[in-house]
Amino acid sequence: RTPSANDGVDINDEKIHRVFGCELIQEAGILLKLPQVVMVTGQSILHRFFYRKSLLKYDVFTVAMGCTLLSSKVEEQLKTLREVIFIFHHMYLRRKKLKMKPLELGGQQYTMWKNELITMERFLLKELGFSLYNQRVSPVSVELFKRQSTTGSEPSVQCSSDCLRHDLPRCAKDRLPSAGRPALVGGIRS
Repeated sequence: RTPSANDGVDINDEKIHRVFGCELIQEAGILLKLPQVVMVTGQSILHRFFYRKSLLKYDVFTVAMGCTLLSSKVEEQLKTLREVIFIFHHMYLRRKKLKMKPLELGGQQYTMWKNELITMERFLLKELGFSLYNQRVSPVSVELFKRQSTTGSEPSVQCSSDCLRHDLPRCAKDRLPSAGRPALVGGIRS
């Protein structure tokens, strides 16, 4: 059982919030022009964090912002605090259907977001014991994705992308390794 379930959060609500957090990371990664591996790492960090902490205690939006920044550092695709804050502010305004207005650099709202992001990044590192390198995508998986995308095996890529949004290791009965996921759907082609 997850900490969220122990706090009385319905399993479907937890799933919805985790998927939402992963979609935020994916969208931010696209807007920041980050490689897919950075987004995968961020989504993996988010899932690991919520296996340790409850959704009732931590805002998914703030955690996703911290995971995005941290994964860009882990994968050596550095993005500044400012870039991450501006992108998440833009996403926030768009999702709330508010008027798009730029965030004033050094303003009160910018400073608040910056402090939240720094605090969340430090908390993620502390909570996960500074152990982030085991989050990387297997080179075999990357090669399979490349090979199948050139042969037109779209379902395998879609399945792999969807698997990132869900905590598949907890759900999969046979603990299918990540390299096997594309092979499962699309088959391996040489």
